[in-house]
Amino acid sequence: PQRAAELEAAVRQLQVQPPRVEPNAVVVPIALELPDAWLAAPAAPVAAAAPAAPLTEAELEVLEKALEPWDAFLLYAVKQVALDSENSALRQRLFTLLLESRYRLAEILSGDAPAAGDPLRELFVDAWEELRAILADGQRDGALDASLLRYAAFVDAGDALLALDRAAPGLGMTLSADGLRQLARSLRPGAAGDPLAYDWAADPQLRRLFGVEEIPDSEPPPSSPPSSPPTRSWLDLFVARAYAAEPGAEKALDRWIPRRDELDAYEARIGRLLQKAAATELQRASLAAPYDKIYRNMVPTTALIESCWRQYVVRGGKVSYLRSGSGSIGIMQINQIVWRGFYELERLRWDTAYNTKAGAQILMRYVKDYAIPYAEKSGDPNQVPRAAYAVYNAGPRAVGRFDKPKKHPREERVDEHLWTLYQGIASGGQADLRTCGVSTAAAGR
Repeated sequence: PQRAAELEAAVRQLQVQPPRVEPNAVVVPIALELPDAWLAAPAAPVAAAAPAAPLTEAELEVLEKALEPWDAFLLYAVKQVALDSENSALRQRLFTLLLESRYRLAEILSGDAPAAGDPLRELFVDAWEELRAILADGQRDGALDASLLRYAAFVDAGDALLALDRAAPGLGMTLSADGLRQLARSLRPGAAGDPLAYDWAADPQLRRLFGVEEIPDSEPPPSSPPSSPPTRSWLDLFVARAYAAEPGAEKALDRWIPRRDELDAYEARIGRLLQKAAATELQRASLAAPYDKIYRNMVPTTALIESCWRQYVVRGGKVSYLRSGSGSIGIMQINQIVWRGFYELERLRWDTAYNTKAGAQILMRYVKDYAIPYAEKSGDPNQVPRAAYAVYNAGPRAVGRFDKPKKHPREERVDEHLWTLYQGIASGGQADLRTCGVSTAAAGR
């Protein structure tokens, strides 16, 4: 806003250059004069800046609120385009774009990947080219109606923002929630409601568009958590006692934080739940050998590296659901930002079986859509578990991170730990929740 007068003066001098016809477009170049100060981004300081302190809870809440309009905008755009096409390949590209943007958003909020300057702008610049390409390819290939002129208005407006940012990085382009709202409305003119409405509820239409099956509630929903478990050993930080229903029922696992002497029974019950979730997904998806066995072993391995098979912890003297700094929840550490709209948040938090089934469903999708295609390029099926977990951990663009010549040290440690756990499980070992590792001789523990 403080540069509005200068920008308006520049726009008034805009000149339209002779158009040219290209195979897929008519290009009309424009030219305008910009102040020299806008033509380069501000120089970085010579001395390396000290690492930023972690955000406080209040600062994190402010940042999260500031970034909500972007996630709402992208979700709305992706959903509207998917509604205009039954093409599975186009929908898969839209789904991948949404996942990648949300993983990036979760990284920014957790501090794992701080954005330089304005994170809202960074997210827009990061996603726009792919969204634009999806629309252009869809119309060219007949996956989208080529007569949908509203896409032209949508693309042109986004392109103008991106072009301005590239031409004058020193201007410091700012994306407002109202600007994103107007851009979103160009996709569905006259539609009722706020396109940037932010809702944590599961959206049945969104699930249908992107093939995420609803997980039925086979047992009564969990009641509110108990108030104050008695204080016990250090192990309570990991895994505290049973608040169980009837033995053998899935709900018996809810709010169970086992004592040391309950770990064997807990391991057996959680193990059966993980096996059941994997078997259900394999029955639905019908993976061919050897991928079926790889997936079956990946479900317990993923739960082990993500949570040490824990759904709950004691926090403030009360049983609470396990949550990471990036907003991942429960035994399968399902990120509530990445999967907003696809799963029921409260059930992810308080229903162990639901969290397990959702995680198995997500992992199956990652195996089929990203890990197997990646591994088949090299002809090495042993890359599937590592590729699948890389996506589970950091999103689709991370699928081959374990295979890079130069690896990020933290990611390399995580990937090697995953591989060690997977090999232990695949060779017949048992999860050992005392060490959060794998024991090859359960009787000898």
